[in-house]
Amino acid sequence: MKKRIFIFFIFIFSAFVINAQSSANKEFVILRVNYFSKQTGLEARLSIDIGTSQTHSLKGKFEEGKNGTLRYNEPGDKIIVFNNEIDILELLYKQGFEIIYCYDGVITGKNYMHYLLSKPVKE
Repeated sequence: MKKRIFIFFIFIFSAFVINAQSSANKEFVILRVNYFSKQTGLEARLSIDIGTSQTHSLKGKFEEGKNGTLRYNEPGDKIIVFNNEIDILELLYKQGFEIIYCYDGVITGKNYMHYLLSKPVKE
């Protein structure tokens, strides 16, 4: 019986190590979109979360702009302002990010659509 429990724990531990190694070679981004209604139609407020990593490929490239926009600082001092999720998802896709999960959630009483994206890290 002890041998079976030991083998079971070895199996669980090895699965955990494999999973940790596969996610350790990726970086993640969460794009949050809050939709609201105006007289001109449906509008979105964007926010992006890259975490606290100092080596993230997007570190220092995004700033929150006015009225829920996101500003992207391209090399050469060019700034792109995003006011919808399609354009920013296209930019992230071109940089190697892929959507791995989408979900609707509530933060401080507001509904948000969350896009979780990842990309492999080049070593």
